[in-house]
Amino acid sequence: MRALQCASGCRALDSDQQPCRRHGAPLVLHRHRSLQLHPPTMLARAAASLSVITEDRIQLGLGGGAFPGAIASMGGLPRHGDQMVAFTEESLGIMRRALTGDPVRLQSPHHSVTSYHAGPVPPKAVELWLGAQKRKTLTMPDRSADGCFSPLNIYVPPQEVPSRQEIIDAAAAAAGRTPESIRRTYNVIGVIRSAQGGQGLVSDVRRWVDTPLNGPWSSGSTPSCSGP
Repeated sequence: MRALQCASGCRALDSDQQPCRRHGAPLVLHRHRSLQLHPPTMLARAAASLSVITEDRIQLGLGGGAFPGAIASMGGLPRHGDQMVAFTEESLGIMRRALTGDPVRLQSPHHSVTSYHAGPVPPKAVELWLGAQKRKTLTMPDRSADGCFSPLNIYVPPQEVPSRQEIIDAAAAAAGRTPESIRRTYNVIGVIRSAQGGQGLVSDVRRWVDTPLNGPWSSGSTPSCSGP
């Protein structure tokens, strides 16, 4: 049996995980990881290890890298536009293959994986969720991922959610998938208070309760409240 990645076992116990529910069992959703700062083979191994440790309670949130300047400041290679989109989709393909336990080999302008013998193999497929807000990245989950989470509501206002949903729906049909097969969340932050001013949803408790139930995402996305 291949050794599990030790760091993954530690992460499974720390506060960097979100407890959720799926089919009556707790679910660990590994928070947003930048593909430009984490090699896809290593991310796949970490996710597979966590899946084994937690008995199939893992989903992995990923991002292509929305802030190239910040990525460069941390030693990463900044990618923009089409280059970032191509890199992200190729990374998802590497992870898909690695998570099945198959050998991974790829030489391209974006990756050099000479011969990675993947493992461990998770008990069930680990779902990959991609953060997206623009057209090219919004169509990517339909081809290469299982779910899509929208950036914080300070970047994509609620009134813009329906148009984002339409892009995902059309891309799903083009990829031969049903729109319902692409799971979605919308991240909401803000403050509970009666006074106006501040970022995100700034309102009283009643509106905070009403917003997730009756917002414009009810046709496709599930709102995820990251605050107050």
